[in-house]
Amino acid sequence: MAASPFLDMLFANQIVLAQHISWTPPPNNAWKISFAGHHEPESGTGSFACIVRDHNAVFKAAIAGPSGKVSDGVVAHLTAFSRAVDFAITEGIDYLQIEGNHPFVFEMITGETKIPDSLTRGLVFRCIHDLQKLKSVTFRSVTMGDNFAANLLARIATERQRVEFWPDIPPKEVAESLVQDVIGRWMPPYLLREALSFAPKRPQSKLPRKKQRRNYYTSFV
Repeated sequence: MAASPFLDMLFANQIVLAQHISWTPPPNNAWKISFAGHHEPESGTGSFACIVRDHNAVFKAAIAGPSGKVSDGVVAHLTAFSRAVDFAITEGIDYLQIEGNHPFVFEMITGETKIPDSLTRGLVFRCIHDLQKLKSVTFRSVTMGDNFAANLLARIATERQRVEFWPDIPPKEVAESLVQDVIGRWMPPYLLREALSFAPKRPQSKLPRKKQRRNYYTSFV
C-alpha cells in the first residue's frame, strides 16, 4: 500500500518531528513484560532488565541486575528472557505478553531458527519449561526504540552488584520513558518510518512440546 501524501511530505522534510506512541495494549487483558539483555564484550559479562505493566500501561514492577559471565549477546538476551518469564511466574501472572527487541530469541523458543550451541539449547529448554507454567502467553517483537526503557535499565544494571527490585513505583531513570510510551514521544521522520514499518506478523506458533494445555498458546502479534 502506498504511503499517504502527508507521510510522504513528513518523511521528505527532515526538520519536521512526529509524535509516536509505543504502547500497544496486550490481548485478552493480559499483562505485559518488557525485557532486554545487555552484553559487555570486554568483560564477558551481561545484565538484564524486565518491566511489568498491566493492560492499561500501569506500572506494576521491575527487576534488573547483573547476569554474570555470558559468552555473547545471544546468551545475554536469552538469559534476560528467562529472567522475565521467571519474574512473571513469581509475580503470579497467568496471562502474559512478552515484549522485546530481540526477535531471534522468540524464534529460538518457537523452533523457527537454529539453536547455535548446547549452552544456548539448555537455556531455550529451560525457557520452554517455564513458559508452560503460564496459562497463556504471546510474544511481541518491537524496535529498540519502542523498548527503550527496558534497554536503558539493562545498561544501567551493568553497574550494579546485585539484582534490584522496584514494586509499584518505576525506577527514576526510566519513569519518563514509560510515560512517553503512552502519551507519545517526538522523533525524526527516519525513526518514525522504522517504527511504523516494524510490525512483524507471524502465524500462531506452538511451543515444541508433546502435550499442550487447552488454555495455553504461544503466538506472535
